[in-house]
Formats: sequence, structure tokens, C-alpha cells
Amino acid sequence: MASITGLLIFNVNRSGLIDFTNDSGVANIPIVLQSTDGDLRTIATFTDDSGEYKFSNVPPGNYRVVVADGYSKTILPIPTDFDANARASSQIQVAKLPSYTSIAPENRVDGMNALNTVTSTTVNLTVTSTVDVYEADFLIGPAIYLTQTLENCLIVYPDNLIKVASNGTFGEVSQGSSPDSGPSNNPYPNDNITSCFKFTKQTNELFRGYYTIGNTISPYSDDYNWWRLSDHSTSTETGLMQIVGGDGSNNASFSTIVNNLNENTTYLFSFWIANIDKSPNKINSKVSVCINGLNDCCNLYSDYEQISTNSHLPIWQQVSIKFNTCCNSCISICICSPVSMYYAVDDISLNRLSIASCSCMAKCALSIASCADRYTTCIGDIIRFSVAISNNTNTIIGNSSRVFLYNNLSKSASFILGSLIINNVQLPYYFDIYCIDLGVFSPCEVKTICFDAVVNNCFVNPIYNISQIVYRYNTQVSDNYTYCSDRSDVAVYIC
Repeated sequence: MASITGLLIFNVNRSGLIDFTNDSGVANIPIVLQSTDGDLRTIATFTDDSGEYKFSNVPPGNYRVVVADGYSKTILPIPTDFDANARASSQIQVAKLPSYTSIAPENRVDGMNALNTVTSTTVNLTVTSTVDVYEADFLIGPAIYLTQTLENCLIVYPDNLIKVASNGTFGEVSQGSSPDSGPSNNPYPNDNITSCFKFTKQTNELFRGYYTIGNTISPYSDDYNWWRLSDHSTSTETGLMQIVGGDGSNNASFSTIVNNLNENTTYLFSFWIANIDKSPNKINSKVSVCINGLNDCCNLYSDYEQISTNSHLPIWQQVSIKFNTCCNSCISICICSPVSMYYAVDDISLNRLSIASCSCMAKCALSIASCADRYTTCIGDIIRFSVAISNNTNTIIGNSSRVFLYNNLSKSASFILGSLIINNVQLPYYFDIYCIDLGVFSPCEVKTICFDAVVNNCFVNPIYNISQIVYRYNTQVSDNYTYCSDRSDVAVYIC
């Protein structure tokens, strides 16, 4: 009989090497040992305070060891006697990462809100006679996952209309695969996800103008100052992603055509992206998105998307874009490379949007909903307010009467010039929030207005932003206007 011993390590710098000066063990996480011979005998134990686990009395044979947070069956104290306690299992255990809150507060990295694997979450090994196994270690690292929150009034239909590249997830590889285990050949040759970038297998050097589809990234050499990073879908070595050598050509690194859409309908295009350079130029960290209607050959959306970066942590960032199809039932969608940047893309989706049904929205053809990115704040903080105005009808609004949005912000906060964004387009610094011309609303269109405000003092607490829609019948300043019956208030409390 032999023993199997290993560690579950919080790898602070995501180096793939254990540094006991800075790294720490992750305690109280279930580790499963399963025989891959015969009846799949299985047993589980917890990691101790140092992140160590141990299985004793393990007979010769083939096994897998798996990180399995949330394991629902019996978990025995360490050390665990495999021969005496293992039971036959009908299903091979699937790896699952713990939450970042499983990391002791004193060991966490500032800003992290997720864990993402550095090495595989499953180790396959062979026990021979009485030779003990000491090298079944797992390394997980800190990461930031930035989710883009939609307005409360919006409902996202669950069906992803992106069908290429395994519904935008790029598929998976087998559990326990090593980093850089992406397929040797393009797994989606018939999907035509890009004609501008050339495919190469993940183990090859990734030149500018090339892309690969791979799992956990392990940099090819010291010349690549990249993060060791797993995909967004699984955060483990099993998930695949598209990894792009951006060449600054603004050519499409991902493109697809989507048919059978509803005309005059609002959709949400979304994807997750990570700049994989450890020390990127923040100004040049961006991609561009272009959405074109193919029925009337018009541009429905085209803009640059800034990618967040952090020299201490990798960031998976969600980009979400709302657009109306107008008279198009067929569109093309492209993610393009406007700068020289190595990046990863995952979980690409296109979903239909609708407006939540509630009594306030029946009051007016245009309804309004607003929110803030925080509801408690301190002096000096910056608050982002978001306001969504929805046309709840199947007719055009704004041709014969002007539509304006008025914002009344409490005096404890000041609007930051240059922060006003309408439908993901940033307006020049001289635009104010008091009176915003919203132009024409297409049938069922949603327009989103975002702006930032800095907290100056606490003389008025809470801070209110009161948003209200106004119909004005001409562009001249006069009393000739009427108010829409809908308004939305947001309160942020100063600590």
C-alpha cells in the first residue's frame, strides 16, 4: 500500500511555481481520490490549514485526484484510509473551484473577486506497489471578473443566437488536460469565425495576425510576459477560449452572421475578454465592435471598447452592447483588433431583450428606469449613474415632438464633465446632464445614458438623482412642453 499526498495552493503571482514565502495553502476544500480502474472506487477528504491532503493505504492502480468544492458525498478527516473507506461510484467526479472567499482575508490580493486555475484541477497518476506519491499539487490564483450589469427593467431571453464555435464558448477539452492543450487543427473550419487571422495550434508560437483555440495559457517562453490564465466559462483547464495575436489592423478576429432576427427589436451582444499581457499599455488595451444590418446595409453599432487592465491581476471583463435591428432580420457581428494586443475572448452571445411588465410602464409610451453602481458611498468616491429609457410601443417616437431627459442631482455630488455616455458613445466634455436631447426612438428601442458624479460633501444625505422624461414640441426655450408621467429616483447614502 502507498499514500498520495499533495497541496492546494493559492498561487499569488500565478507563476505556476510554489513560493512558500508568498503563497498560502487553501484550507477546508474537498479533494476527491477516485480509482479509474474497474468499479471507480471513490473517497474524499478536506485540505488542512496548510492546504495539504493525504490518502493512505492506496492499492496499486490508476487514479485521479480532483479539486471538488461542494462535493455532496461523505468527506472524511485527513489522513483518509482509501482501502478501508472507498466506495464504488457510478460517476467520475467533476472538478469545481472554490469561491475566492475560501482564501483567508490576510492572503487575498486587493481587487480579486474570483479564482481562476493556474494548473489543472485534476491530476491523473499511477500507484506502484508501496511507492508514495507526493506531487499531486493544485495551484489556483487570484483574478478579477468584471460583470456588466443591465438595468433592472430589462429581461434577457435565455436562447443564445450565436451558434458558431460551440455557442460562443469554443468548447472543452478532457478533464485533467495540461495547459496549452488546445486542438492541433481548427475545430471550427466550417464556422468561418475569422478570415483575417490565421489559425495555429496552442503549442506553437502565437505571432501577430494569428489566433488559436486553447485551454489554460502557459506562456511559450520568457519572451511572452503573459498571465497563466484559464477560460471564462469554466475557470479551469477544461474550458477553451479564443486567444488572439492582435495586429492593429482592425480586422475581425471573430465574425459571424446571424439570421432570422425580429425587425425593430432590441438585442444584447455580449462577450468576455481579457488582455493577457502582465504589463499592458492601458491606453492601447481595446477592441472594436461592428454590428451591421445586412438587409438595408446600415451600421447598427460601431465603436471601440476599452479593456480594463491591472498589473497585479488578470481581468476577465464583460462587454455588453444593446442595439436595435431597425428593418433588419439579418446582421453581421465582428470583434476587431484595432491595436497590437494579445487577448483572449470567451462566452460570446446574442440575446433578445424585452422590457419588464409593470404598472409604471403602462403609464407612458416611454418608460424610465435608473440605478447606481453603489448605494453607499464616501466623500471623494465616484458614483456611476445609469438611466434606461424604453419605447414600449411599436411606433417611432420623437419625430414630431422632441424627447428630453432631465437629471436633477443632489448638491452633495457634482457631475464629472466628459463622463456622459449615450448608448455606449461618449459625448464631448461640454455636454451636461440637466437637459439631454434623446433624439428619435425607434419602435421598442432602449437608450441607455450613463454618467459619473464625484461626492463632494455630506450636507445633503442621501444623494438623489431624479431622472424625468420631457416632451418638448419645439427646440426653442419656452413653456410649450408637457411632462411624461414616468420618472425614476436613485438614492445613494453617504457613510
